[in-house]
Amino acid sequence: MVDVHWIQPYRTDKNIGKAINDAIVQICDLPDAGTHFLQDDDWVVLMDHDILFLQPDTKAHIMDILENTTFDILGCMTNRLGSDMQLVKGMFDVDSISTHIAQAEYRWSAYGATVVATEVVAGMLMCFKVSTWQALGGFDENRINFDWLFCSRAPKKRLRVGIMAGIYIMHLYRWGSKYPANDYKHLEV
Repeated sequence: MVDVHWIQPYRTDKNIGKAINDAIVQICDLPDAGTHFLQDDDWVVLMDHDILFLQPDTKAHIMDILENTTFDILGCMTNRLGSDMQLVKGMFDVDSISTHIAQAEYRWSAYGATVVATEVVAGMLMCFKVSTWQALGGFDENRINFDWLFCSRAPKKRLRVGIMAGIYIMHLYRWGSKYPANDYKHLEV
């Protein structure tokens, strides 16, 4: 079985890249019978604070995908994001939780564990091995686009980025903002 560590790092200074790196280093430094707690093959699942898993077994589905994937960095499908590659069309402004739950059920039944290659995935839910984090030099600090920069280094290291087509989560993503794609107040340092 794959070892997965679920993290939701946070810093009051909004330096998200540093928060992620510090969280991983902190886990690595926890002693486990005299060895480091994290192993190179362990997976880290980075999660924003404004996401919602819509099925009781979503984490189990993600773990199954991680157990069998040949990809090195994975994201999922969602309703709200600043870029299109992970968006389910028509869901951006839907405020019915029942509709989002139905979408999650549909995506899993239609796509299951399918992973589709892409160039980058958003950090709202990003899965990667500890060895991938090490190979890519961690996340850029004091950068709003820390997730894009992390993924953009993957091809140079022959690492693959993919989207879990059957995993759909609700992402509030600046809910209520008139122009959410241009609203970076919560990320600016």
